[in-house]
Amino acid sequence: MPVNHDQIYNMLESGLPLETIYSLVGLSDEEIKLLDEDLEYKRKVRFYLGAYERNLLDRLDHIMDINESKGISTEVRWLLSRRFSDRWGSKQVIFNQNPGVLPPPTVGLYTDDADDDTDTDTDTDTDLDEGDD
Repeated sequence: MPVNHDQIYNMLESGLPLETIYSLVGLSDEEIKLLDEDLEYKRKVRFYLGAYERNLLDRLDHIMDINESKGISTEVRWLLSRRFSDRWGSKQVIFNQNPGVLPPPTVGLYTDDADDDTDTDTDTDTDLDEGDD
């Protein structure tokens, strides 16, 4: 059965991943390998993936315009964090990178146990049964 390239391109343009498309059109491993070696096919795949990406960005741009008029900047911040993650992405600390090793204790970092002489109005009363005396 010959491969229907147009069917593949249409599915790509709608956002389906290649692996899903190959399964839906019933390609064998051998047919997939032949496609992967076809430079013209690979060029068109990049083209249709780019068209899909451009479509998504256009839609996001439209949503951003609507929300910007309402004072909402969520999409802009999200796009900046994804596109320019080195400057706009959130910095996350991952403590437990080694399975079986406990993360470092956090006592004193964000609790009332912190050794901070300037914090005089923090209630450190841990007796929940009695009122503040």
